[in-house]
This record gives sequence, C-alpha cells and structure tokens, in this order.
Amino acid sequence: MPSRADANGIYYDTAYPINKAMHDKLNKAVVGAYQKEMEKTREPRSSSLSNLRQKQSEPRTPPQTGTKRPPNRGER
Repeated sequence: MPSRADANGIYYDTAYPINKAMHDKLNKAVVGAYQKEMEKTREPRSSSLSNLRQKQSEPRTPPQTGTKRPPNRGER
C-alpha cells in the first residue's frame, strides 16, 4: 500500500482498501505487474552484458604508427 513515514521513520498506509480480500487482490496485482516489468528489463541487460563480454574477448588492434596528425589550429 502507498505509505508515508512520520518523523520517527514509522510508515503508515495512506490508502485503506475496503477489506482484507480487496487488500490482497490489490497487492497481488501490483506485485504481479512489478515482476512482469522486472522480467522485461532482465532480458536486454543479460544480452548486452554478453555482447560486452564478447567484445572484450576480441583481440584489439594496435594503434597505427607513423601517421601524421593534422596540425592544430594556429599551427602552420
């Protein structure tokens, strides 16, 4: 249930369902929606983590040497 803390850090409900059955039904709906959203966010995160691991395992190409840098502004 939505709640607020008092000055002592004790939380009090700000919404009061009509009865216990309604409280349980509301709680089940909210927790179910939360879990569904968490499942959605887990999928891309794990695939991006595996992509990052794969990228890190690829050999790096060494920087090229002997290339001339373009002059900075003001240099000729």
